[in-house]
Amino acid sequence: MVRYQIILAYDGSNFVGSQKQANSRTVQGELEKALQQIGWTGTSVLMAGRTDTGVHASGQVAAFDFDEWKYSTEKLLQAMNAKLSHDLVVKKMQVTNSEFHPRFDATSRTYRYRLFYEKVRDPLREKFEWHVRTSFDGDALKESASLFLGTFDFSSFGSKTTENGTTVRTDKVGVEEKAEKRVAI
Repeated sequence: MVRYQIILAYDGSNFVGSQKQANSRTVQGELEKALQQIGWTGTSVLMAGRTDTGVHASGQVAAFDFDEWKYSTEKLLQAMNAKLSHDLVVKKMQVTNSEFHPRFDATSRTYRYRLFYEKVRDPLREKFEWHVRTSFDGDALKESASLFLGTFDFSSFGSKTTENGTTVRTDKVGVEEKAEKRVAI
């Protein structure tokens, strides 16, 4: 069995999320459709996690098995991208071990939230940044973000993923004020 690990980027504006759903356009569904068009007979692309409607990604990890592919990994990456729409791309691809699972083998996750504060709208920025119309207090945001710093046990939200797994996570939060009245969290 040949398992491929891929790194994705997508504009989530026209997806109802990343996880496959009946009668809806999803990232997983589009990946599986593209793979089927180039000879894949697998059952499911494995995703590192789920994103909601409208959420974008620049480094989402996924994996799939594809024994039927007889060409190079580079050719597979090119073939997939040729079948994917303009709002979804495979940035990187590599052969990985057959036991690799993007969700359970992840060692960290990074989430980035962007906003800008201006009195007037900016349609070019609003697709990827939250527009705050009122005055903005960067110090208050930094103070609020500090409440999420630390090590927490999330056992009440789920279970250990492996026998030696843990539900304890360490969260890091950074607030960075940028030029042009922008903030990245």
